[in-house]
Amino acid sequence: VRQLVTTTGCGTFLPRVSYVASDASAGHPAAATLVTELARDTVHVAQVAVAPAVRGRGLARRVVTASLAAAEAAGYARATLLVSERNVTAGRVYEDLGFEEVAVFVSAVCDQPRRSKSAALETGGAMTLR
Repeated sequence: VRQLVTTTGCGTFLPRVSYVASDASAGHPAAATLVTELARDTVHVAQVAVAPAVRGRGLARRVVTASLAAAEAAGYARATLLVSERNVTAGRVYEDLGFEEVAVFVSAVCDQPRRSKSAALETGGAMTLR
């Protein structure tokens, strides 16, 4: 979160269009969006988070909808986001909200186990991966 709000790697943080929804029963934040500005007319939904205990109640849709409405009211014409193809539930929510797939983001996973080896004597206590 700190990196998203203090650096510009993913755009400039827009607190006025980022939202937090509280869980009335617990009295604490239950869902939130962090939205950034990528260009003069484009916002990026950089993060959507929902507390595990309250998932499935429509809170993600609520905070994303609130962020998009605030962005539109502020004069932004476009919104972007990234979602994993494995996150089918979120993908459906975003599709229902009008987002369309325009590109594919590729990430790599290494399934091989890694063994660590102590290099304490050579590096003053550091660990190396082999």
